[in-house]
Amino acid sequence: MTIAEVCDQQAQQIATLAAKLQEVESDNAALREQVPRWVPVSERLPEPGKPVLISYGSNQLVSHREYRTPDYWVWYCSGPVSIAMDYVTHWCALPPAPAEEG
Repeated sequence: MTIAEVCDQQAQQIATLAAKLQEVESDNAALREQVPRWVPVSERLPEPGKPVLISYGSNQLVSHREYRTPDYWVWYCSGPVSIAMDYVTHWCALPPAPAEEG
């Protein structure tokens, strides 16, 4: 085999591996979208009324956000607890409920 043939063979292998790497990276990106993650409230907010896990200080609890005015909202929790918008730093989507058995 000549040096040119070896180089061509290696170039083909590199192109094949690069295509496979791009496919794997695309698959990983799609999977990452399915995994709940902590979202900073500075990045975006959850839909109003949608239950989410919130983090404020060293505490985490299930809550939902409700509008009071366009520029002000409150995080409502189970029971008579509400948390002002400035205290919550992150939120995370809840996983789907378990499927009923049998």
